[in-house]
Amino acid sequence: TTGRHWRPSARWALGVVPISGLLCLLAVAEFTWEVFADDDVVVLDSQIADMVLDIRSEPLTTVMRTITVLADTETILLVTTACLGAALAQRRRRQALGVAVAVFGTTLVVVPLKEVLGRERPPTPHNLTDLVANAYPSGHAAYGVATWGAALWLLTAGASTRMRRAAALLATCLAFAIGLSRVYLGVHWGSDVVAGWAVGGLCLSAGILIGSPRSSTAPDTGP
Repeated sequence: TTGRHWRPSARWALGVVPISGLLCLLAVAEFTWEVFADDDVVVLDSQIADMVLDIRSEPLTTVMRTITVLADTETILLVTTACLGAALAQRRRRQALGVAVAVFGTTLVVVPLKEVLGRERPPTPHNLTDLVANAYPSGHAAYGVATWGAALWLLTAGASTRMRRAAALLATCLAFAIGLSRVYLGVHWGSDVVAGWAVGGLCLSAGILIGSPRSSTAPDTGP
């Protein structure tokens, strides 16, 4: 397979992605400040959590538990391993590096933020799980963006613009559903999820930038 077959749009990678990454970085900084310095966000979080209690039902809870599995640790490791294995088997080393940056970069951002900020999760009866780790930002929301976004980016590299747009829409829907499931299950406040999406977007943007080939014709033999 030649490098040409797997080339994403250079203009898209060098234009839209950096801007998206910068916006995500600004969103993480701004939202973190708002959460820990502005009571209005905390109040809104509580209001959303109370609203969720009013719409809960057993069938919907089952659906949400199923959706949230898409960003469980085991699922993320499985998807990431499959992506890296497939990319390396086809000698798409730069794109394999991009996937690794997106996923593992997310870990390098989420874990320290959780430890430093130490925000508690919603209490019972909101929380339907026994998780006790810190809440902010949502790791599931972040990995939902970074991992599924990277997987679909890898899968559609070299495909038509329409196919890439469809993949981007699918990745967005998956990330949104995963984040929504975390709020519904009471595992996270709404602001945790929004910050998680921003962190995932930041790391995904970095991964795509690093993983995108530097030319449109040279074989993809790595950085």
